[in-house]
Amino acid sequence: MQRTLIVVMMVVLIPWPAVADDVAGIDLERFLAMFAGEFNNAAQVERDRAALAAGEIVEADVHPWHHHTVRRVAAPALGGIVFFGQITEEGAEGEVVRQRVNVLEPDPESGVVRQRFFGLEGFEAPVTVDEVAAMGPDDLRAYPEGCEVVWRHDGEGFTGTITAGDCRVVSQRSGQTMLIIAELGLTPDGATHMEGGLTEDGRPVFGPPGNTPFKLQRVR
Repeated sequence: MQRTLIVVMMVVLIPWPAVADDVAGIDLERFLAMFAGEFNNAAQVERDRAALAAGEIVEADVHPWHHHTVRRVAAPALGGIVFFGQITEEGAEGEVVRQRVNVLEPDPESGVVRQRFFGLEGFEAPVTVDEVAAMGPDDLRAYPEGCEVVWRHDGEGFTGTITAGDCRVVSQRSGQTMLIIAELGLTPDGATHMEGGLTEDGRPVFGPPGNTPFKLQRVR
């Protein structure tokens, strides 16, 4: 797994631009409040490790302990509504294994919120929120068209998907084309995260342990 250096997270006390109260059925302010925060799957890891000790699953099915931190950032040059996210292993102060800039774009016509996500280009870690706030499009590594997550209202929460076949990326390691799929969920208490890759003929390339979503509880 590719490792990245730790990102410093700070809260920027800048008034946010006004946003609509809802987008054709989505309570946008509620969605944004649920999207931000800190989440971890410590309880899931504890269950997995107990199941492993009991011989009910194998080592490959044990989920790593992930801590997700998602903070809103005022970055006007990027457009949309910007959040900065990172995933660390073994707790909030652990090693960072992913960092992304997320731009949320409400789509009133279709009644969804589209989440575009980006890697960072040309920055040495630690990256501060001030640096993110000053970024423009040239500072980000975009994913191909069709790789955005589409969020919809779902009962007490929201579901986000990348539909199979919509997102095609070329692996930097193998050079093969992969189809990226994702199924995400947000509730008042937490989140689920399932992301995977398939070959063009449908064979799995990567996915979560045991093909089971990460089940994250909100901790802040």
